[in-house]
Amino acid sequence: MNNRTEASIIITKDSAVTLYVQIPYNTVHIQRIRQVTGRRWETDAKRWIIPYSDASLQEFTKHFDALDVEISPELWV
Repeated sequence: MNNRTEASIIITKDSAVTLYVQIPYNTVHIQRIRQVTGRRWETDAKRWIIPYSDASLQEFTKHFDALDVEISPELWV
């Protein structure tokens, strides 16, 4: 992996109702994702889960710079 990928926030689809968000440990990122309504931490997988909805995605993108986020291609449809 290159440094870009290791430092990226990666969003992938879990199901029709949830998204996985992998965030490199950074206190600023943690504070930001905690502001997303409905988010929860999955301890075993060490990733965040957010609802797969327009409102959650808008709230997420309001807190994170788009250049720092990699979105899984399946979400572009």
